[in-house]
Parts: sequence; C-alpha cells; structure tokens
Amino acid sequence: MPSSRTSILSVLWLQGRYDHHLNQRGDVRCNQIDRDACNHLTTHVTLRSHIDQPDEYTKMARFTTTTTQRQEFVRNIMATYNRATPEEKVAGAGWYKDAWSACSAMSKRFDVPLAVVTGVVAALSPNNRWERNLGDAERLISAYLNGDDVLSVSVSTYNAMRAKGWKICALAAEQHQNATDDQLNKAILEELRGQKIKSFYSNIMGLPGCTIDGHARNIAYNERLALTGGKFTLGKVEYVVLQEMYQEAAAIVSADLGVELQASVMQAITWVTWRRIHKI
Repeated sequence: MPSSRTSILSVLWLQGRYDHHLNQRGDVRCNQIDRDACNHLTTHVTLRSHIDQPDEYTKMARFTTTTTQRQEFVRNIMATYNRATPEEKVAGAGWYKDAWSACSAMSKRFDVPLAVVTGVVAALSPNNRWERNLGDAERLISAYLNGDDVLSVSVSTYNAMRAKGWKICALAAEQHQNATDDQLNKAILEELRGQKIKSFYSNIMGLPGCTIDGHARNIAYNERLALTGGKFTLGKVEYVVLQEMYQEAAAIVSADLGVELQASVMQAITWVTWRRIHKI
C-alpha cells in the first residue's frame, strides 16, 4: 500500500489559496476539455472510466452539460476543501490508508486474502457507517469460515449486499485459491459490479480512481439531497463526470503543492469536512 505521508504533509501547506486560479470572468481554471469547449454553451464530453476495468476496458460515455455547470462542480468541491481544518486534511489524506490497515488486520486475523476482506467491506458499505461497516464484515467473514448460514448474519445494509459479500468470501475458498492478485481483483470487481462499491474497493486497495457516494455528489452540487428513502440516484455517466470533476479539483491543489494529490484524497478530505459542516 503506497504511503500517504507526502499527501498528509503537503495538504497542510494549503489554506484556501485559490483566488489566483480564477480568471477575469471568475471561472475556475479549466482543464483541456473545458478550454476546448469554452466558446460553446453546451459540450459533448467524452470521458474514460479508470475504475471499472483500468487495464482492459475503456468505457466511453457522452454527456451533455454546460461548461458553467462543470466549472461550478469544481468550484463547489474546492469551496468545501477550503473549509477543511488542518486536522480534517490529515484525516482525509490518510483515510484510505487507515481503511487499508483495518482490512489488512482483519485479513491476518482470519487468514483470508486482503482483497477478499476489502471486497466484503466494499459490498457491505452502502448506507452503512464505517464503524458498522467493519463490524458487519467481520461478522460475515467469521460466519462464513465457521460454516454458518448467510441468513444468520445481521448487517446494517441491504440483504442483497450481504449476499454479495458472502459470494466474495467464496471466491477465496473455491476456484481462486491459487489465483494471482490481479485475477482475484478482477473476480471481486466483477462480483461487486456497482460503480460506487467498485470504486470504494479500488481506493482501499490503493488502486486509481475516486469514490462518488451520496455525500461526494452533494458536495459537487452544493446541496443536501436526501440519501435514503429512494430519493437518491446517480446515473452511470453522471458518476464518471463527477469523478472527472474531483480529478480536476485535485489537479488544482496539486499545481499549488508541487506534488500529486490523488482524486481519492480530495474526495476523502471534502467528505470528512462536509460531514462536520452538516453534522452528519
């Protein structure tokens, strides 16, 4: 797992210094896609998803939006980042490393591959607080290893996610005992399927990408859309667009710091900050 020490130290240098990234019209500095589209009211943006199958599959999607809206997404992400305290920047910069450490400890305790533990954690993550998420994963893996029935395990997420986590446990015990890390990663990602939980798995494992959950979406839109009760939906194309916007925001910070700040770190810092601001 790559160290996040550089990111943790570097983000503390930045305390809301983004006025110089605004042009004379007050627009956030654009990336190449935006610059090419600045003379158009709308733009068809061709995007690549680096999450689903980064080495094998390029997923192209056409999404029509205004350049102003894309810039507003970045502006809103940066606004939340600028409200982060030094402690929140440290917590966000180390969030996925800490999650990796928690999964690694569980992997050693149960003698189960790290990828399997992380896959179970990701499967059980929807609408689940992190502390409960880890507890659910531990109980499910323990029940599987003890030969119990999947229905005997109580989880704080959906039953369909519990079944998905159970299937991931079986990957290590069945045909993937002698699988390479790449083969196991691929099999787990195929089982997870959903964009958010696949991204979450990838980020914990130290793979590229950015997890867009409901809070990350609300940060980009700067609104408190309810995440339960069936009101929250996020389309596949919209998901990829928001990933791109977090990458854009991370690039702005990286330019100031002189080191690369990953989009996943930007997402984690703003996620921690947003939860504090809105007492979530």
